Amino acid sequence: MVAPVEIGEGGIDLLVGNGLLKQHQVGDRHAVGAAYLLALEQWAAARGPRNWGSPVKRGAPLVMNVRPHERRDQPVNKIEHAALTESGLATRFGPNWPGRRCGAKTRQGAPCQNPAIKNRARCKLHGGRSTGPRTAEGKARVAAAHTKHGRRSKAHVEKVRYINAEIRRITYELKRGGFIP
Repeated sequence: MVAPVEIGEGGIDLLVGNGLLKQHQVGDRHAVGAAYLLALEQWAAARGPRNWGSPVKRGAPLVMNVRPHERRDQPVNKIEHAALTESGLATRFGPNWPGRRCGAKTRQGAPCQNPAIKNRARCKLHGGRSTGPRTAEGKARVAAAHTKHGRRSKAHVEKVRYINAEIRRITYELKRGGFIP
């Protein structure tokens, strides 16, 4: 008897796509489990025997019978990787995901589709984890960087406030002296 296996829709689609499972067998958990075990056996056979013996002299132990610097020259099966990635995207943050998205403008010009960090507007890639400047020097740097003109700076606002107060005072004095109605 085959143990029940939780594979998910993306995994079943991969089994059907690779010919290990027929479309009419998708609802049968025994057939799905058997196809899953067959896929695991094929995967293990393709990897070859593993060497769990003593470490190689002057370096790391052999993994997959190949040293790390030799592994980089082996071809990578990009078709299976793409299929696995695609099946995972459908179950994670697909187009119908109800959560809040980042929405930052990406280099392609489209809004970022990553989930926003909790209680923030952006994802971790677009500054969602940033706490902003904490020191006085950092805050001064940000203020200087964001100054486009001086019309709304604190110094300018204070100067305008002082000028308006002087105009009000002079107008009051002129009204009191009878020079203006």
